[in-house]
Amino acid sequence: MEKALELSSLGNAIISELLKISQLIPQEFKSNDPKYSDIIMDFKYFRIIEMQEKKIENDERLTELDEFIRDSYSKILLRFYLAFESVYEYGNDHLNKFINDLSDGEYIQQSLDTIFQDQEGRQLICETLYLYAVMMLIMDIYFPGSVRERLIISYYRYFSENSDSSIDEVCKFCRSTGYNPVKNDGIIHFQPMSAPRGYPENYFNRVPMNAEFVSMVIDTLLAEDVYHQMQKFPLNDHRTVALATQSAMLFACLYFSPDTLINQNSRMREICDKFFNNNWIISIYMGLTVNLFDAWANYKAANGALLNILQPQLIKEITVANHQTL
Repeated sequence: MEKALELSSLGNAIISELLKISQLIPQEFKSNDPKYSDIIMDFKYFRIIEMQEKKIENDERLTELDEFIRDSYSKILLRFYLAFESVYEYGNDHLNKFINDLSDGEYIQQSLDTIFQDQEGRQLICETLYLYAVMMLIMDIYFPGSVRERLIISYYRYFSENSDSSIDEVCKFCRSTGYNPVKNDGIIHFQPMSAPRGYPENYFNRVPMNAEFVSMVIDTLLAEDVYHQMQKFPLNDHRTVALATQSAMLFACLYFSPDTLINQNSRMREICDKFFNNNWIISIYMGLTVNLFDAWANYKAANGALLNILQPQLIKEITVANHQTL
């Protein structure tokens, strides 16, 4: 139980750090200014390391520009890399190891089953997977792939002598997904429809999660009132409000189980009826929003279950009821 609490706290801390440093990305790394194209590079750099370094050394202008970037941004580049590495380590070295240890009986009198049977343990173990999903989304939304690669390559160039062996795994984990987030009125929305096919489930699978664990989390979020909010919102009309936090957790965790989204029609129908019968634009985490109609457009079972609810007559009834209440 203490380990689950530790993981939940660590997950929130990593997300907080990602959100903080997302405001600190230097403009040179976000723009495509040709002035910096030979100094600030993406992962293509790994194919031309020797040639590129010689080019910089033999050009006085590039050398001065390189020293300027190094002197100006070394500290923040280290902070960016450590944050990205923390996300990778959270999934691979902490969460996966914890679940595997539980399955292998490393914890005396504790197993996945006993944790899910405990009220607080059930909350914490579900949060660990949800928080990992959130930090993955935040990393790809607030640090677009090209920007993320440039930050990591610059870190590698300036700190390669001190870098550890995990940088290869971090690079594979953080490589661009091809998704380019779009801001609307200054607000970032999660819009996977604009990403390559197979996003974000292929991205989530870069560190594969234990399938039994993922299934148990989804089953628990679907069947239980994990945070006991229905006691405070007893009316059926308020159910989506009561289960808002849980629905966001379920939405994020479903990407670890793409088969559910694609093939499990009855399960997705149950999810939509319970959590999304009158609410289709949800907040994933602290104002990061997603429109389910867009997010699930490429998933057969999820899209079919949602379209079954998104009927003009039902939408009209909800609109009229909201207007009368207001």
